[in-house]
Amino acid sequence: MFLTKVTYSMIKGASVNVLDFGATGDGSTDDTLAIQSAIDLASATGKTVYFPAGTYSVVPATTQEWEGTALGQGLMTTAFVMKSNMSLYGELGATIKLANNCSTLAAPKLLALFFSNSQLSNLSFQGLTFDMNGLNNRISPAAPTAFNRFTQAAIHFSGTIGGIAARGDYVFVDDCKFLNTAGVTCIGMGQSNVSAVTIGKYWTVTNCLFKNNGLDSDDHSSIYAWADNVVCENNTFTADTMWPNGFSGNSGSFVAYEVHGANQRFVNNLVRNHYQGMWVSSNQTSDCDNIVIANNTFSPIKFVAIDFFRFSAPESVISKVIIDSNTIGLDDTVQSGVVPDLKVAVQINASYSLINIQITNNVCSKIGTNKASAFVNLGIPFGVASQKHTNIVIKNNVAIGFSLGVYTQTTATNGIGYVEISGNSFVDFTPQGAFSSPIGVSVNGVSAYDYLAINNNTFTDSAVTPVFQFGVRLTGTVSNLFVGEQAYNRVINEYVEDTFTVSGRRQGVSALTFSALPAQSTWAAGDNAYAYNIAAAGSPEYVIKGWTRITTGSGNVLNTDWLENRVLTGN
Repeated sequence: MFLTKVTYSMIKGASVNVLDFGATGDGSTDDTLAIQSAIDLASATGKTVYFPAGTYSVVPATTQEWEGTALGQGLMTTAFVMKSNMSLYGELGATIKLANNCSTLAAPKLLALFFSNSQLSNLSFQGLTFDMNGLNNRISPAAPTAFNRFTQAAIHFSGTIGGIAARGDYVFVDDCKFLNTAGVTCIGMGQSNVSAVTIGKYWTVTNCLFKNNGLDSDDHSSIYAWADNVVCENNTFTADTMWPNGFSGNSGSFVAYEVHGANQRFVNNLVRNHYQGMWVSSNQTSDCDNIVIANNTFSPIKFVAIDFFRFSAPESVISKVIIDSNTIGLDDTVQSGVVPDLKVAVQINASYSLINIQITNNVCSKIGTNKASAFVNLGIPFGVASQKHTNIVIKNNVAIGFSLGVYTQTTATNGIGYVEISGNSFVDFTPQGAFSSPIGVSVNGVSAYDYLAINNNTFTDSAVTPVFQFGVRLTGTVSNLFVGEQAYNRVINEYVEDTFTVSGRRQGVSALTFSALPAQSTWAAGDNAYAYNIAAAGSPEYVIKGWTRITTGSGNVLNTDWLENRVLTGN
């Protein structure tokens, strides 16, 4: 009779068990080589690598070229080289933990647990905890004066070897935990400084926890989504305390998620205690369009919940972004030298044009009065010629406790295209920081807006002594303007303050209401304008109710271009 050794793999069926390859999971033994052996066999045979509960200590020792190598930034040191068809599954309590002192303040290193500079497909990570042990793997010896922006990632694709970018296609990450990295990211879906390369596609990240990351860096983003067709759903991005929550200075949970590709969905996630919630940015290959950011909670956030970045010409176009049904809460803490004068729920302020942005059905709030704040900040601040944001719709949102609702401005270099601000509710705005006059819709600028529509917004102040100064305040220039009826509830100035210069057409009752004869805009014969707050005059006494246009053009001379509409008072 022959006795056959019963292995863990035989017990578990078709999976490959890391214990069969010599891994211990005891938290102290170096299990790196045993796990890599299991990965190599399983990937070649289509099996899943199974991790029983335990802590698997690993020591990265394999060096690989990455995107920074060509720039003189050294090699990446990884624990495991990923393979196509690699599938990992962890039993509850299975943790892969970076050993102590793989990176030190005396010799900081770029590190990864799972890395590739190649083109892979069909990878799966389920049920695992990735603990980067940042307290014992520091990267920034000069902190807090200066920080190293080193990668210490759990999963990372990087490099453009032979002109072909590293990428992962069909990657599934579910029910995993990403903890305690000292470095700049937890998941890097790709990284290439070369234009027109092929980037990865079809990533899914669901039901994961990202906690206490960026501990020794001032520029951490938990997920760097340099890929197309990405779903990030039902994840939690958090830290034990509000940013800065790293080891020193302004380190810690800087940003939860960065969009760098097309067809991405960031939905049903929770982001809390972060400096910023997420960035929508570009790559150098494909337009970053068809982006959905919906049903997330960003609260509390230190600076900006949702921000857009496009700061160089080679970066691809950002278009067709839906920001819908999110809950956003901004805190009121002041971080000296870091947080700008304005905290913002949604910021559209990049140097290159952003197109077709829809901001709808969100509920956003700001507490306190230490720092000024805006629900939406829209502008092009940095003077890149021939760039214009357009087709921006801000509709059916609720904004509570800000100092500014929609704050938009143009520069001498660029105007802004089509903007619609309608159906929003602006509630209990207060003086904050340097902004002493709360305004619901504040439109300013030098260069013109092509078309601005402001309609059916509600402005409410429930304070015992109202401090909400203006509902709508318009200064600057616009080609065509529509301002319809607005609703005011105890706002100090219950009217549209309009000093706009309109070169084209005015429409809407509020845009056609003046305290004196209209002085600008282009008109058609038969147009009507309405008078507001003009004192009675004459004998017999009359009041001016408005004016009727008798010519087509831009002249504004009484009895030549306009006729007064008078009503006798009986006095």
